[in-house]
Amino acid sequence: MKRNSILIAETNLDSKTKEILQKTNLLDTESVAAHCYCNDGLQNIEGIGTKREQEIIELLLEEGWKCYPDNYEKLYFKVYGKPTYEGTLLRFFYRSPESNQLFDDVISELDDKKPIVLRQYYGLGCEPLSLGEIAKQLHTTKNKIEVILFWALCKLRQPDKIARFKYFCYSWNDLSKVCARSDKKIQDLKAEVGRLKALAEDNDIPIIKADATSIDGLGLSLRSYNCLKRVGITTIGELARMDYSDFLKIRNLGPRSAKEIIEKLKKKTGFEVEIPNM
Repeated sequence: MKRNSILIAETNLDSKTKEILQKTNLLDTESVAAHCYCNDGLQNIEGIGTKREQEIIELLLEEGWKCYPDNYEKLYFKVYGKPTYEGTLLRFFYRSPESNQLFDDVISELDDKKPIVLRQYYGLGCEPLSLGEIAKQLHTTKNKIEVILFWALCKLRQPDKIARFKYFCYSWNDLSKVCARSDKKIQDLKAEVGRLKALAEDNDIPIIKADATSIDGLGLSLRSYNCLKRVGITTIGELARMDYSDFLKIRNLGPRSAKEIIEKLKKKTGFEVEIPNM
């Protein structure tokens, strides 16, 4: 439920604190809470020390604002970056608990000890542990745990994982509104496609199918995905217009990666690209 934002001038903060916040263009409790949330506190604001920060945070909490990310959000921001708080504010303040299950499901898909290390280090369902404490529990060294954590975070940055977390920071209600708007746009586009198709057929204009679906959903490896993005290939339609030799012209994309892309394309769309016998 949307909280009511109170103007800083109307709060019971002391006059000096109000002046500092207003000079920083933080004019209401929502914008102050956003700044606190995205900057791990308020002490990056000149003139706000520990005591003032605590007074402000107590006020924000009384008004129902969230001042710091929870453990799931900390991991999300580590992998995908923090949200900005300028402009339209703060859908992530009302993120749904269902999002935690989304994160748990994806983490569970990781191999080896990666799920254990992620959950224990970031405190997902437990108290956060240090790398040394995790190493003791798993009877290994701290350096090995650091390596496991590094590769676990890399796995979460793969394109197919990013696509699944696209709406992680939306509340359930906000997300339903986004989906409703999206459904209407899809229906409008389908109607327009039908109109254009009929017009093309009436005038004997050949129709070339160009799928505008993003390559994010193909489940490509990070290497293949980055090579394609680097040369501006972002849709499945663009891939479908290429042959095997075109793939090999892309820098750092070797035969193995080309084969992977072609196989993923076939699995997703049924479209086949011929791979010559080597």
